[in-house]
Amino acid sequence: MSTFEKIIGIFTYAAIGIAIIEVYFKINKIWKRKHEKQVAESQSIVGLGMASLVLIVWMCNFIIKGDYEAIADNVVYLGEAAIYIVIGSGFFVAEKRKTQKGFWNMIKDALRVERKEASYLLKSITGKGQAEKIIKILHNIAWIDNDFDVKERDMIKDFAGLWGIKINDTEFNTNPHKESEERLVRYERVISSLKDYLEEKPTRDHSLQVKKLLYDIINADGVIEQEEDIIIGQLDGIILTYLNEPVPKFSVLVVPQNENHREIIETILKSVNPDMILSEKERYIDGGTGFVVSECYSQSFADIVAEEQRKTHNIMTVVKKEIVEIKTEDREEL
Repeated sequence: MSTFEKIIGIFTYAAIGIAIIEVYFKINKIWKRKHEKQVAESQSIVGLGMASLVLIVWMCNFIIKGDYEAIADNVVYLGEAAIYIVIGSGFFVAEKRKTQKGFWNMIKDALRVERKEASYLLKSITGKGQAEKIIKILHNIAWIDNDFDVKERDMIKDFAGLWGIKINDTEFNTNPHKESEERLVRYERVISSLKDYLEEKPTRDHSLQVKKLLYDIINADGVIEQEEDIIIGQLDGIILTYLNEPVPKFSVLVVPQNENHREIIETILKSVNPDMILSEKERYIDGGTGFVVSECYSQSFADIVAEEQRKTHNIMTVVKKEIVEIKTEDREEL
């Protein structure tokens, strides 16, 4: 054996060691967060399965050739893929373990989620994904008053047609809100669909066009219902905040009347943010102090949130208005 071959052999064994260290550090970052649902859903079971299949084929080839260094290298990466598949199944996610009994059921559920998201990257590149999210916002708003007017239908279908998006008529004509639901639940569904769109980081012009579309849809039938009037103010404020524009803010504060109330308030706030420090939410008001449980952009929406807090927890609530000023130097070009 030549000196060159001996050197290559040494580097081959070193490469296996480096591969082990590399895989360790990659898994280490994920392992710490394996119990988080978003981390689990970020793993592609299909992609990892395909990678594993390729590794197995190569490993069989190396076994035939007696290339044990290459076999060891493949085993390392095959082990990595196996660990990611287990994490991607949601095996370590407490919520999923409660709803999905058995490892294979978890795998099947993960594959169902992945199938729905399979075209996400392509749609994101073409802009079609944003258009689909806008359609969902418009659809949720159009049904907010339990009345899907023909003009609202036509407007949404025209928009979908511009993007070549086919609409499922059964789904389209089905109310996404339940009549028995509280108003706040309906509003939160609409808000969630808008935030989902904004997570795509649309440009300023695109966001303003969507803002106009929201007003167009509630004016489509010539009548602005109370539910539409309430939600449009909140949606308008969310978009303006995203664009770093000054906007009125209505803080919903709960006012403790005794020590027991403070414990209830802390429980409410920590259910949203476990790391929250109670003193950071404390505000001085006439006659004492209150704690901010929600920040809204519409007086009418804030009143509904305050009413819901009073009814649910039997605690005094107040709505305080303030203007959020955005400094010029803090603005970002979107």
